[in-house]
Amino acid sequence: MLWFLLPVFVVSTPASAAPEARRLGDHTYWIETLDNGLQAISVADDSEPTASVFVVYSVGNRMETDGAHGIAHLTEHAAFSGTPTVPMNALIDAVEAEDGEANAYTRDDMTVYYDYNIPTAMVPDVLRMEADRMRNVAFAEPDFLFERDRLEKEEQSTQTPRLQLTAWRRHAAYGAQAYGAGLFDVDGNSDAPGLDADTVKAFYDRWYQPHRASVVVIGPPHTEALPMIAAAFAEVPTAAGGIEPHVVALEEALPAPDVAEFETGLTRLRSERVWVGPGLDQTTDRMALEALAAIHSLQPASEVGTREVFIDGVMGSSLFVVAATGDTADSSVDTLMQEVRTGEVTEAQLEAAKASLKGARDGRSLRTRPYFSLAVDFGLYSRWGLLDTLLEQDALIDALEVEDVRAAATKWLDPERAWTLRFQPDEAALAALPTDKVGLREAGMAAVESGDLVRAIAAFERLLALGANQMNTVIYHYTLGELNFNLRRYDEARRQLEAGLAIVDYPALRELLTEVNAADGGAPVVVDAAEAAADAPPVADAAPTSVRVVDTTGETPPWATEAATVMGQLEQWRELPFKRDLVVQFASSAGDGIAGYYQPSTETLVVGLSNSERFNRGTMLHEMFHALQDQHFDLTSLDARVDSLDAERALSGIIEGEAMLAVSELMDYDFFSHAKLPADGPVNADRVEGIYRYGDGQLFIKHLRDVGGWELVAKAFENPPTSTAEIYHPERYLSGWEYKPPRRLPKLRPSGSERLVSSDSMGEFGLRMLLLYSPETRPLAPILGAALVGDRQVTIKTPDGQLRMAWALVFEHAEAAARFRDVVATAAATIPGMTELEVVDRGHLRRAGGHTVELFWRVPAPPGKPVAH
Repeated sequence: MLWFLLPVFVVSTPASAAPEARRLGDHTYWIETLDNGLQAISVADDSEPTASVFVVYSVGNRMETDGAHGIAHLTEHAAFSGTPTVPMNALIDAVEAEDGEANAYTRDDMTVYYDYNIPTAMVPDVLRMEADRMRNVAFAEPDFLFERDRLEKEEQSTQTPRLQLTAWRRHAAYGAQAYGAGLFDVDGNSDAPGLDADTVKAFYDRWYQPHRASVVVIGPPHTEALPMIAAAFAEVPTAAGGIEPHVVALEEALPAPDVAEFETGLTRLRSERVWVGPGLDQTTDRMALEALAAIHSLQPASEVGTREVFIDGVMGSSLFVVAATGDTADSSVDTLMQEVRTGEVTEAQLEAAKASLKGARDGRSLRTRPYFSLAVDFGLYSRWGLLDTLLEQDALIDALEVEDVRAAATKWLDPERAWTLRFQPDEAALAALPTDKVGLREAGMAAVESGDLVRAIAAFERLLALGANQMNTVIYHYTLGELNFNLRRYDEARRQLEAGLAIVDYPALRELLTEVNAADGGAPVVVDAAEAAADAPPVADAAPTSVRVVDTTGETPPWATEAATVMGQLEQWRELPFKRDLVVQFASSAGDGIAGYYQPSTETLVVGLSNSERFNRGTMLHEMFHALQDQHFDLTSLDARVDSLDAERALSGIIEGEAMLAVSELMDYDFFSHAKLPADGPVNADRVEGIYRYGDGQLFIKHLRDVGGWELVAKAFENPPTSTAEIYHPERYLSGWEYKPPRRLPKLRPSGSERLVSSDSMGEFGLRMLLLYSPETRPLAPILGAALVGDRQVTIKTPDGQLRMAWALVFEHAEAAARFRDVVATAAATIPGMTELEVVDRGHLRRAGGHTVELFWRVPAPPGKPVAH
């Protein structure tokens, strides 16, 4: 089978020398260098029936310059935007169609593109597409901007206090160059979102050259793999300026050590002493300092502060860091610096450090996740000219003597050559812990970097209590185990780690548990009661004393005098007090065909009087309840956190559902007797929306209350469901289940003067809405909706005002996908303007997480709501 056709290069003299065999771990790697400088590497492995391809470029954050921080990562993204012969994402499509995985990542000294677990017969075509990407990325404006937008969001979502600290530290020690080229802004972004295509192309043209790349093929024997690599890459032209040598040591002039202070989001002062140390080309000194850092890494921690020793490791000149936190951080770090720089270590300490350093690599393997494969290490070290360092690493570590450690400490850790960095705490960070998951994670990570371990424990314990998916639950148990271990609370550390192991037998959990058991015997640290109380959630304010009624149009109805009584009923029913008085505005009509509304920005509720008295009373109660919700859960803040249409609908489900439950129970109102869809004939989209918000939302709230009382309902507002699937199926929300929209599907991108209008998740509600349009498919709406596990819809506007639309829907099992594929045309035929429908069954895609069906269609420019929302 041929997955994608490209011209086959004619190879004359592909290699300048015969292949060389080198041994790493349990495998033999074969290397040959092509005339254009590219390294072709093959490692045979028949443990699995598939092959993998890694293209390792010796270019990363190190090559960035002042004002272009993030350009290496943006170039990686741009390389997925297509070439003149290979459309955007064609390589990913081909790999995922065979249940493989294709992606890339950027680090300090490398950028890696991988095509993982693909059929061996597919390797030649994948290699040709990778060779095409090496020099022919088109940088078409719409595709480039699409990838730049993805990067901007990725940076914001992955930003952490540790990344910020690292950026500040490097910016000081290296200057605005190399590993320290730039800082992140308040949103967590580098300079990348502001860089244009020409700037990124210039970076690509300089660094994406064959002599800066290693291509590693895992699977077939080298007698097959090396010719495949040569056939694809031999004719890639050598860089115009010739083959530049790889220089490991930094060539830039570094700033003189000084004192620098930073305003941060930490809760305590953090003081550091930082030295620029040796690179991997100075092997003995580098290994000696890594051993010294390992010896001092387990520093005693307490509730008042922590101490750390570590190496911020890169290929070039690394940073040796001694740090302390708390009120006495400055004196504590000076004391620790003196302890470390003497290099006084025992033979037993050194042997333990050696075992730790060797064990860190022994856990790596060839057939592991792409981010951790030994094949990447081999390609990286080989490309930088440090292959012997990698292959002889264990022997180099074993050869270390105590005197080597002392000599390295004396040579590199001179106090006169140390930077003094002080990260000042932020008073705002000392406020009570947030109540939402995102805020709690950020607060917990900031507390860890601050050495405020008690606060960090409180944050991660709350995250566990709020519920999470399996992966995050295990991470939180590990983090709590580590934090309690650092505080010598061995029983609690053991309990957390064993809880994590009960979910999944993860090696890191077991290794830390072994350390805990070995260290047990020390006195536990007692939590300070006052400090724990400071992290407790605030107590609600007292109830208000009055209600103001503002009559702006018409006469205030006689029953308006009962407003205070209604407030009391709501307080008693919901077990929450109103914190502030209410402003109620009565009007002959609330406008836009609605009965009433609550405006969070002005804290005013409007009640229309155009319906019956009972209906109008229900409207007042309903909108008063929204005011109560807002006073306790800040509805504006909740709305600002949603990131998709599906998440917006999920939030509206809990807000409107709880308010309707109040109306139903306090006024004995049977909503469901008035909210039914016809079995035949057309349906009204607004009616479907109302049944979802007020009906399904009400059932969601009632389910949570039945399971865990109002406390569990409150947690749903602190950490709202992010998909309508969770509203329809509240048990999924309670289990930590996650709806997962596919990242790179559907396969629709703007071209020429077309414009991307939206890329969003419609969720289970969107699928149900589509199927409800036709009486024939209406009964399938809840059945197929329940099987949906992810979706994304893309809308592109053409110059003539038409819309090109695509929708990728991911189903849990093949039967549901096939059923949907067979009936979707029937449903679509009842939707005005939904024309030229094309249905593509992509089968099971591992990266998408299920069985995927894509829809493509056109509609006129929308007069209002998008189709099938």
